[in-house]
Amino acid sequence: MKQIDNMEGAFSDNFKRKFLISFTKEIIKHSGKMDIVKLENIIKSKEKTNNFLKKETIELPYQNVQYKKILKESESFEFSKQKIPLHLEYLKSITPKKEEIDLYKISSLIQNPEVKMVIGNSDEKVSIIDATGTKMTDIFLSKEDIDRIINSFSEKSNTPINEGVYKVNFRNLTLSAVISEVIGSRFVIKKNSLPY
Repeated sequence: MKQIDNMEGAFSDNFKRKFLISFTKEIIKHSGKMDIVKLENIIKSKEKTNNFLKKETIELPYQNVQYKKILKESESFEFSKQKIPLHLEYLKSITPKKEEIDLYKISSLIQNPEVKMVIGNSDEKVSIIDATGTKMTDIFLSKEDIDRIINSFSEKSNTPINEGVYKVNFRNLTLSAVISEVIGSRFVIKKNSLPY
């Protein structure tokens, strides 16, 4: 590394300039014609002015009018309108429908982004937990209403209902329930921050 640093100072600026000019001329002589002619003219003008720092404008291919037209057409090209060949149809992405769960009387509570948890007991009012704490609602759930909510989770998640402690997830909701014929069923629905 030290040798390179020492060699760099060994050549004068005039020598470096002449070397670059002659090197570039040789490249031009042995290259293609059209664009090289433009570069050759620029180099000749630089030799005359001896100003290598002056910025020259060169028309690049992407500044060409025809190229701009092609670019504009490609920007308006929509892949969704293109037909897929029959032998590749099976590769087409299928967007799943956003499956919703019907929670009957408490659907509005679940859709409310402020509500973090819904608690339901048989023959009692539903309570919710949000950022401010626990609140009672005006919604009253019967035993049949609670069974319908638990059955909805069971159907959507394909998880069979069993008596005792029952826990199931569907999308961003977690249902934890105690299912009992003797004391009545109860549940807690918790909203998870990230949907499944």
